[in-house]
Amino acid sequence: QALRGAANNLAQHYDDAYNAYSHPAFEDNNEINAWRAWTLSGLQDWNQAGEILPHDMGFLTGYTYPVRHEMALNLSEVALREGRSDIAQTLLDLAAEDKSHFVPHDTAAYTYLTGELFRQQGDEALAITTWENLENSTDDFYRVKSQFALTRLLLKMQEITSAEAIDKLEGLRFAWRGDDLETQILYQLGQLYLNENQIVKGFAILRQAASQSPDKDLTKQVTQTMTTAFSDVFSGESFSQISPVDAISLYEEFSELAPTGAEGDLLARKLAERLAEVDLLDRAANLLKGQLDKRLEGQLALNTAVDLARIQLMDRDATAALQTIAKAEKIYAAAKKPKPQADKADTAGEELTPALPDNSETYEDLMLLKARAYSQQKKTDEALKVLAGLRKTVNVVRMQADVAWRAQRWDIAARSLGQLVQLQNVTNTRPLNDKDAALILNWAISLNLAENRDELAQVKADYGPLMKATPQAEEFDVVTRPHRNMFLADRDTINRIVSEVDIFGDFLEERAETVN
Repeated sequence: QALRGAANNLAQHYDDAYNAYSHPAFEDNNEINAWRAWTLSGLQDWNQAGEILPHDMGFLTGYTYPVRHEMALNLSEVALREGRSDIAQTLLDLAAEDKSHFVPHDTAAYTYLTGELFRQQGDEALAITTWENLENSTDDFYRVKSQFALTRLLLKMQEITSAEAIDKLEGLRFAWRGDDLETQILYQLGQLYLNENQIVKGFAILRQAASQSPDKDLTKQVTQTMTTAFSDVFSGESFSQISPVDAISLYEEFSELAPTGAEGDLLARKLAERLAEVDLLDRAANLLKGQLDKRLEGQLALNTAVDLARIQLMDRDATAALQTIAKAEKIYAAAKKPKPQADKADTAGEELTPALPDNSETYEDLMLLKARAYSQQKKTDEALKVLAGLRKTVNVVRMQADVAWRAQRWDIAARSLGQLVQLQNVTNTRPLNDKDAALILNWAISLNLAENRDELAQVKADYGPLMKATPQAEEFDVVTRPHRNMFLADRDTINRIVSEVDIFGDFLEERAETVN
C-alpha cells in the first residue's frame, strides 16, 4: 500500500496517492507522514501539509537518486511556508548531495528555495542576489516564482514603489497560469491596486484570485481581504476619495460584499447621497428603490423612503416621489402598531414586538416632501392642505412659503415668510448672516408683489440699515423702493430673483447632510 501511494505520488496522481496513505496501519508513521505532506502539497493544501510535516527527516538519508532530492526539495518548500527554516536547511543540504544529477528544473527549484531560506534567515541581500540569478532561467515556473518573491521583498524594503511593483506583477500575471502561484500574484496585485486607489480594478483582480484558487485557505484569506476592503472604501476618508461613478460601479458589481442590516442600509444611503451630489439622480434613486423593495422594513425603510422621495423630487419626478411617499405612509402606519401574538400558548414568556415610536420628525419630513411633490405638479391647493394639518415648525412654514412662491400666491408667501422671520428670531438688533439676509430679501419681494406697501415700508424701516451691510443690499434697495420710483429694469431685477429662489432647496440639502 505504501509503494502504491509512492508510485501515484511520483506520477502526480495525488488523489490516488492520498487515498493509499489513508490506511489505518500508517497512523502516526513518520515516514508516511512525510510522503503524505508531499502529496498534500501536490493538491495545493499547503496548510495541512505543514501540519503533518515531521521533524525527523533522517529516513531520507537512506533514499537514493532521484527520489531523495525530489522529496527533499518539495518538503523544504513545505517547511519554508511554515517558517521552519531549520528543517528546510537540512532538506536542502540533502538535496544538494544530488546536484551533479540535477536537471534544469531541479537547479531552478533549489536556487529559488535557497533564496527563500536566506530571506527567512534575515540575509535579504543574499536572497536578492540568489533570485536575480533566475531572471533568465528557462524554467518558467521558478523564474516567475523567484521574480514574484523578489518584487515583494524589494517592495517591503522600499527599494521600489507600489507603481513599480504593479508594473512588475502585471508582467508576471500572464507568465504562469493555473495554480496557487497565479493566485498569489493576483492577490498581491489586487491589494496594490487598492492601495493606489484604483479600487474597481483592484477588486476585479482580487475576485479573479478568489475564484480560481485551488487552495481553500488562500481563497478564504482573499475573500476576507475583499470584505474588509469593501467596508473600508465606504467608510471614513476612503469614501470621499473614490469617485461616485467608481463607488456605484463597485457597489453594483460586488454587492455580495456589502454588509447587511443597519450598516448596509446606511452604506446604501451614503452612496446615494454621493450620486445625488454629482446629479446622478436616476442611479441614486434606483439604488435606494432596490433597498426599499427587497429587504427593508420599519424605521430603516422609512429613512430610506424619505431619502428616495427627496432624490426623486430633486430629479423633478413628482409622480415617482408620491408613489414612494404612499408606500412610506403605509410602512409608518403599520410600524406604529405592535405585532399581535399569534398564539398566547406558543409565545408564553415572549415580549410583543415593540411598535415603532411615533417619530414626528419622520412623519413631518414625509408630509413636507408630499407637499413639494404636489407643488411640482402645480397642485397648489393639495400641497397647502397637506401642510395645514402639521404643526407650524420652521420647516413647515418654509414649505408653505415655497409652495406659495412657486404658485405666485404672493399674499400667502409674504405671510409665511413673515412667520418664518419670527420663528427663526431674525431681529434688527444684531447683524444679519447670509441666510437671514436672503430671508429678509425674499420677504420684501413677496410683499412687493402682493402690493402690501405698508408692511413693505415697515420691513425697510426695520431692516434697511442692517441690509446695507449684506451682499443683497442693492437688490433690497430695488425691491423696497416706492412704487412710483420704480423703473422697468427694477421689475426685471425682481423677476430674476423670483426665478432663482428655491426656498425649500436648503431643506433638501440639510436632510442629505444628516445621512453623512
